[in-house]
Amino acid sequence: MSRQSPPSDLTGTVALVTGATAGIGRAVAARLAGRGATVWAVGRDAVRTHAAARDLVTGGGGRVIPVVADLARLDDVRRLAAEVLDRSDRLDVLVHCAGVVSRERQVSADGFELQWAVNHLAPFLLTHLLRERLIASAPARVVTVASIGHARGAIDFDDLQSEREYAYRRAYYQSKLANVLFALALARRLAGTGVTSTTLHPGIVRTRLSHEYMGNPVLRFFESIVSISPERAATHVVRLAADADVAGETGTYYQGLRRAEPSAQARDEALQERLWRASAQLTGVQA
Repeated sequence: MSRQSPPSDLTGTVALVTGATAGIGRAVAARLAGRGATVWAVGRDAVRTHAAARDLVTGGGGRVIPVVADLARLDDVRRLAAEVLDRSDRLDVLVHCAGVVSRERQVSADGFELQWAVNHLAPFLLTHLLRERLIASAPARVVTVASIGHARGAIDFDDLQSEREYAYRRAYYQSKLANVLFALALARRLAGTGVTSTTLHPGIVRTRLSHEYMGNPVLRFFESIVSISPERAATHVVRLAADADVAGETGTYYQGLRRAEPSAQARDEALQERLWRASAQLTGVQA
């Protein structure tokens, strides 16, 4: 296991964390605020988001700003980015924690399969919209929470929205492979800017998402034995987001605290670029 640096003081830094009302995202937001950062805590539900922001205020000197956005709606992603750009003159850390598992096929307001919309298109678009602010704030970091399940994924460009046939695990694996492909392609695009892009599998974590993913009593029993807490998983995420021992590191994938090699598909630069172009087209941005 890699040796970690002592926790650094994040006073004066600004972070944005999606999925901050529960699970890993909430624990990450709490940890960053506890180290002095101003944290934009993003959640879908207004009551839960504001309640989480109140609960996450700690004695570490940080500040938590609640912002409500449904990441299944691209207009909400655009509004979220606009609000951050309007109210904050810097952004040092962007952490993509929000995720969804949908056992039945659901469609977002924009007509995309829900897991594809929330798990991939939202972080792709949000990063694009905040990219220049991150560069202006450099050194800065983008961390994308993926999954070891990416290795079982495949990008079906002929059926990205799983319209022909829907299997929730297959759609989930596709979105998680997309996370890693995106993070590695982003690192290449940000080379020389002082902004890094890393991605990780934080572990099997006791969250509602994991519970939905497991799906049956046998797998849920297995989960109860091997899973870790959101707080422990947050340690892995926050390390990439803020710790000195990985400062400047980019284009890497971690499993927990250990640097690992992602799947061959995830390392395929041609596939990364094809996905980037497709994602840009779907979100209406310039590739």
